Amino acid sequence: MQKSCYWWGILLVEFDRFLKFFQRTFTGLRYSFTMKKLSLRQHFQTILATILLLLANHSVVAQWQPTNGPYAAQINCFATNGSDVFAGTDYEGVFRTSDNGDNWTQVNNGLGAGYILALGMNATTVYAGTGGGLYASFNNGSSWTQVNNGFPSSPVLSIACNGTTIVCGTTTGMYISTDSGANWSLSANGLLPNTSVLSAFINGSTVYVATTSGVFKSTDSGSNWNVLNNGLTDFYVYTIAVNGQTLVVGTANGIFRSTDDGANWAPSNNGLTNLHINDLITSGGNLVVATNKGIAVSTDIGASWNLLANELEQTMVKRVIETGTSLIAGTNFGAFTSANSGNTWSSINDGLPLVDVATLTVSGTSLYAGTDNGFFATANDGADWIPRNNGLTDAYVNSIAVKDTVLYAGISYGYISKSTDNGAHWTDIGGTLADNLVGLVVIHNDTLFIQNAGTLFFSSNEGVSWNNTICCVNPKSMLFNGTNMFVGTYFHGLYSSTNNGVNWTALTNGIPADAEVYALIMIGNAIYAGTNSGVYMSTDNGAGWNTVNNGLTNLMIHTLATSGNELYAGTDQGVFRSTDGGNNWLAVNDGLLNLVVHSIVLNDATIFAATSTGVWSRPLSEIVGVEEQTAPSFSVYPNPTSGIFTLKNPTEVAISIHTILGETVYVSDLPKTVFEVNLSHLPKGVYLVYTADSAQKQVARIVLK
Repeated sequence: MQKSCYWWGILLVEFDRFLKFFQRTFTGLRYSFTMKKLSLRQHFQTILATILLLLANHSVVAQWQPTNGPYAAQINCFATNGSDVFAGTDYEGVFRTSDNGDNWTQVNNGLGAGYILALGMNATTVYAGTGGGLYASFNNGSSWTQVNNGFPSSPVLSIACNGTTIVCGTTTGMYISTDSGANWSLSANGLLPNTSVLSAFINGSTVYVATTSGVFKSTDSGSNWNVLNNGLTDFYVYTIAVNGQTLVVGTANGIFRSTDDGANWAPSNNGLTNLHINDLITSGGNLVVATNKGIAVSTDIGASWNLLANELEQTMVKRVIETGTSLIAGTNFGAFTSANSGNTWSSINDGLPLVDVATLTVSGTSLYAGTDNGFFATANDGADWIPRNNGLTDAYVNSIAVKDTVLYAGISYGYISKSTDNGAHWTDIGGTLADNLVGLVVIHNDTLFIQNAGTLFFSSNEGVSWNNTICCVNPKSMLFNGTNMFVGTYFHGLYSSTNNGVNWTALTNGIPADAEVYALIMIGNAIYAGTNSGVYMSTDNGAGWNTVNNGLTNLMIHTLATSGNELYAGTDQGVFRSTDGGNNWLAVNDGLLNLVVHSIVLNDATIFAATSTGVWSRPLSEIVGVEEQTAPSFSVYPNPTSGIFTLKNPTEVAISIHTILGETVYVSDLPKTVFEVNLSHLPKGVYLVYTADSAQKQVARIVLK
């Protein structure tokens, strides 16, 4: 009875899914058949077939899913108009969101450069300042045209719009248009020569600009300028905010405030702990300041500041913008939003570029990622990745080790850093290490081992001093088994030591002497080595090795991980799983779009894979017992397709097509052997095609180009 109730429960859930599908169909979602033209009997057949197909596909979500990052977008600027928000990034161009950052879409058609320095909007036009001039979009970012009429091709650093008046600051001065950008003129009367304009504020015919030569004001729409620098001790002014007669500007040495329209200035940094000011905006009567370490708020027009202790307190915040009742912050690690005046923040990065993840480490409920854009941590299996880089000396974190509550990170240029507060703060412990890549970090008992400049070093005193072992060249992996140490190298094979690294022996019996050994791991008394020629196993403590590659379709093994007696391998063609000690392997890649896997870790319930497009995850319960079809009996052609394709199967089957996130986009009406399918109305991407009959379910991927 219990089992029967279970299946009825699934039936009810799947029937609810069908009802939602049925409703979407009647509200205009295009499928391969038109429901309203079917007879009552055909309606019933379709309903029944759909329910059975959904039941057959109950494991459609049993696949890899991208976690929410980590993200690599370095956001330099924002612009907003109504519900649309545009973000300008380093190298990746412009992104747009219409749902407060829940989803971002890249909109670069026609942009001549991907490095966006400034954005601005008026009622009809979006302007993008790049390193090679100014671009305009008259269709909400769908396409861009370079502005040439009187405008130079020099970098555009700031844009401010007020009706038909557009003010653009460049590295060669200030340019102004009074006809929505149709014509431009240089505004230089009163501005110092060779002045770069970094920020501007327009109020009617009055314009204030923050420049590399201080603050200037114009009362005639930029025809003439007056300098306002009395009291400023730093003339390199990044940003300006105006509230009546009170002006507030930000520099690399803090905030300056004027209460007499810029005639006199005084420092105003009470409450600030970081004085590098990147942006200032007004929000609900308050001033919000973005610094190199977090965000602060002033309720008295900049006289004093309250540094907000939250998720961004150690993050470089480049820009802040107000949208409705929310704030959006642009950082070196993507976008974040706050609905409570900046007190708490959550990431909003879906659709923004993902970071290249080099390594993963799990400790308790925390997961840590080392990337080419810093160190990230998550406590909720990747739903939110928080950048934690305060004190790190470089952004490239390529190795992580953890012991109890202490984290160690190996970084480029000879730096090894330590954190005792979950990565919130880091301290360099590299000491006298060479200025070279730290490519391996391992902690064993109380000894820290690292690879630096191609040599294995160790420290027993938290990096106060380092000693090198005369081991091998370019160590890449380490394993400890009692008193035995094993070191895998890059192009120099595998070595072992039985006396704490004093003496070393090359292990060449069954494993190439020039092997690239990227991973070492143990299950019971078996040692496994992941190499550039597959997986090797030793059951005699490394004396002899045998290949265990049956089922591996790619032999470049970047990483190995275990869960009980199960073995997982990350390769250039995805993740493989073995349940018999490596004798046989099966690909478990359903849904994994980036198949080059750099690192794998597991917690009690989930497996995580590090790729060049972020971190992906999959519940272990959905892998256990699942045998994925690598060669389905049906054929799909052409693949990739522009929208129309044919599916053929030897026997009659029903089919369904899903997005990689499990949403159903197509369901066949009646089982047959040949299907002509049209998906041209759907977005480009990868879709999963499922066939089902009374005997089995099969799956294949199709790419819509």
